[in-house]
Amino acid sequence: MIPPQLKQELTQELNNLKICLAESERNIHFLQNTTDTDYQKLLAKATALDIHGFYSGVERIFEKIAKQIDRNLPAKSQQWHKNLLQQMSIAIPQVRDAIVSPSNMANLDELRRFRHVIRSHYAYKLDTNKILDLAIKVPHCYELLEQDLKQLEIFTSN
Repeated sequence: MIPPQLKQELTQELNNLKICLAESERNIHFLQNTTDTDYQKLLAKATALDIHGFYSGVERIFEKIAKQIDRNLPAKSQQWHKNLLQQMSIAIPQVRDAIVSPSNMANLDELRRFRHVIRSHYAYKLDTNKILDLAIKVPHCYELLEQDLKQLEIFTSN
């Protein structure tokens, strides 16, 4: 069974992800409905930060699960973020099912890689079309993650 405090923390992170998602969707709407290129660039940068924030929140969820359920957090390294995502994609016998479904793994990995781009590149070099493409995928990623987390609760309560 999921400890009540962990359940509350995961619920709070999911609520934060919903807020991030709503901000991103609002920015996308404005981005798609303006011809002002300066405004588009500003909206794209804001949306990029929303994508970054969204994946950071997803990673916080995974880190909490790794610590409190798996009792095994990947070693800190250059591959830490990738290793954490991979850990969430595998089932741990008699502990939990896979958290990340195969249908969501590629999307989340793409968001993970984009998060790295945000952290290591100048904002003016960001590709508005790439940001828009990713932002459009985020709602589906959220839906799949929410479904996956609900299955975790079912699995751990038996």
